[in-house]
Amino acid sequence: MKRRKGEEWQQIIENYRASDLSSSQFCNHKGIKLKTFYNHIYKQNKRKEEPHHFIFV
Repeated sequence: MKRRKGEEWQQIIENYRASDLSSSQFCNHKGIKLKTFYNHIYKQNKRKEEPHHFIFV
C-alpha cells in the first residue's frame, strides 16, 4: 500500500476527471481502493466549500 501526498491526490483526481472512465474503472486501472478515492474527492470538495472567515477590527 502506497501513501500518497495531497499534491499526488490532486493530480490523480484531475486525471480521473479528464478521463472517460467511471470511478470504479479508474481506480481498478490505477490500483486505488475505491473508498480511499472517494474519501479524497470528498476532502478536496470540502476544502473548496469552506467559507472565508472575516476578522472584524
